[in-house]
Amino acid sequence: MKNKGAKKQRPHGEKRTMENRLPEECAGQSRTLAMAAIAAGFLAGFLILYFQPLNDIFEKHVRSEMATFINWYPATFAFYNRLSGISLVAFSFAALIYVLYGKQAIDSFLESHYRRVLLVLLGGIGIVAFFVCYNKFFHLDEIEHIHSAWYIKKGYIPYRDFFEHHNPLFWFSLLPVLYLGGDSVNTILLARLFMGCVMLGSVYCAYLIAAAVSKSKETGLLAAALLFSTTLFIEKAIEIRPDGLQVLFGMISLYCLIRFIQSRDTTYIFYTGLSVALSFLFLQKAVFLVIAYAVIGAYGFFKREISVKSALCFSGGLLLPLLLFWAYLHMTGSWRDYFLTNWQLNWHHLGARAITAKPFKAITAALSSNLLLVFAAIAVVYILLKQKFN
Repeated sequence: MKNKGAKKQRPHGEKRTMENRLPEECAGQSRTLAMAAIAAGFLAGFLILYFQPLNDIFEKHVRSEMATFINWYPATFAFYNRLSGISLVAFSFAALIYVLYGKQAIDSFLESHYRRVLLVLLGGIGIVAFFVCYNKFFHLDEIEHIHSAWYIKKGYIPYRDFFEHHNPLFWFSLLPVLYLGGDSVNTILLARLFMGCVMLGSVYCAYLIAAAVSKSKETGLLAAALLFSTTLFIEKAIEIRPDGLQVLFGMISLYCLIRFIQSRDTTYIFYTGLSVALSFLFLQKAVFLVIAYAVIGAYGFFKREISVKSALCFSGGLLLPLLLFWAYLHMTGSWRDYFLTNWQLNWHHLGARAITAKPFKAITAALSSNLLLVFAAIAVVYILLKQKFN
């Protein structure tokens, strides 16, 4: 007799098919959605390239900053439209390759061509950065520094003959640009090109520092790509300001310090002091790096990890440019004016809107425009914590 309470048995093959059907259907739906998103990305990119709809949006947000250079509107907005459209198309194309060929093939390609991919990425970002050099609006501070260099070209003495509250080495470095460009708009464009080269120097220093610490060229290239893809870095590094050269020589100083720690060659510690002194002569902000070096040096000397010879070499490299600058100020009779405008005046206005020692607002603005770095930092912290607890 048949047992009425017994459940009907399905064939083994049919049971396995029904178990696998749901994941297969989900995978098919995900692939369909991915292809639809890719098609939308391609379409949006081509529409932006063709109709250029971002003009009104960008003009609305930056009109006040670009009012002085209204003739630059078309070039600037056309650049942002092209950049946004090309980025959407490129991202959609990359997603299409990923969907069609799968993760395994992409991972295999990146593993075998990792360094070349990073070099291509750096080259692409470099091209974009130099486009920004010639399309970004000019800040009033940039005109100020070119004008100060022009004063020096005409024989005027900084601080004594005209007002300035920055250290002077940047204006002297702009003199070849002024002689090449003359009293024309070409000088401004050449100065932007000069700052673009300084920006590349900073990126190369980031590569050297990361490669020296990690003993890996790939890590150095990755560090350079991360720095080069930072919005705040490109935005400010191409501007005609002393900050770019101050950062460059500060990074050179840091690289020399790392090489000294690794090799104990006193030549490197001498160049550490020399570079940080030149960084200070470009801009007073380097004083914080000098203070950090003083703390590190005092700790190392106390622990007997830094010899007297090394300390003297660092001090010699640091004091040589500073003593020459002090002699220049006294020979030109501008020491009193320099101290008044560069230190007393800046200290008096510390905390004002233009001069502030509170970095939190600037850091928040920088991070909000570089969310990729925020997510990357979160991922790094997660990986480190996971490795620690596992």
